[in-house]
Amino acid sequence: MGINTEDAQPARKVHISKKPVHAQKKVNYTDFQPLMEPNAMQMSERRTAGFLPTIWDPDLIISSSTGYKYESHTTRLEQLKKATKTLLESTKDATPHVLLSLIDAIHRLGVANHFEEEIKEALNNLLISMVPNDLFTVALYFRLLRQNGLSISSGTHD
Repeated sequence: MGINTEDAQPARKVHISKKPVHAQKKVNYTDFQPLMEPNAMQMSERRTAGFLPTIWDPDLIISSSTGYKYESHTTRLEQLKKATKTLLESTKDATPHVLLSLIDAIHRLGVANHFEEEIKEALNNLLISMVPNDLFTVALYFRLLRQNGLSISSGTHD
């Protein structure tokens, strides 16, 4: 099988420019026409829904400033974090029910992300030394272990 030279097209020369594409041609944005004619645009204007006037006074909206002082809140936050860490450390020797209830309260308040290391350490200590007393304590312990990413099988406390 040979190549039929009669049907073959002549080779094209390709011009490669070293200029970036955006520098090759300047675009005049005033040359573009609107998608719709001006008369059609006037006909398609939307009507307002006729809402009632607002009950908010514009002066109230403009002058809404808070007395938020970042520095004072930051120092208070650090004091509360330190007090909570101290509380977690002081309850290490308490009964498992007291410690688990404290950890549960911290989770329910939504501030457990500030005390992840202390909570995991307390739960690991309980993992070694806990003796199941009552169903509530065991269930709370199981949930908190799972919630904090510590693995425990459901058959551990039969």
